[in-house]
Amino acid sequence: MPEPRPAPAESASVSVEDHGVAVVVRVAGEIDMLTEAVVGEPLSACLNAVPRAVVIDLSEVGFIGSTGLNLLVRARRQALRDGVTVRVVANTRAVRRPLEITGLTRYLPLCASVPEALRSIGAASDAATGR
Repeated sequence: MPEPRPAPAESASVSVEDHGVAVVVRVAGEIDMLTEAVVGEPLSACLNAVPRAVVIDLSEVGFIGSTGLNLLVRARRQALRDGVTVRVVANTRAVRRPLEITGLTRYLPLCASVPEALRSIGAASDAATGR
């Protein structure tokens, strides 16, 4: 997994954690044009490794602009293409509202917390394997 990247003055940081059932990509700060590479590169690298599942944790994001929404759309497309399950943790109005207004909640399964997202991935996996 890629190492956490230092945040530029524009204030975004990303860390990647392997939780067994899924890789969790934690984002903090703002996701906009100035932080696109800081957020997008580690997320893309994570998806390029084709894990079973990815949780994109946006619980520490204070602002998500159109660039951030586009990053999520691209991540979802890549995940679908490669058969990777994706969950998005969006538990603040600053993140959830833009996702709702743009209709992205129809395509990006939202969860209130990382544990909830990990449980939903585990439950989906159990249902697929008949456990």
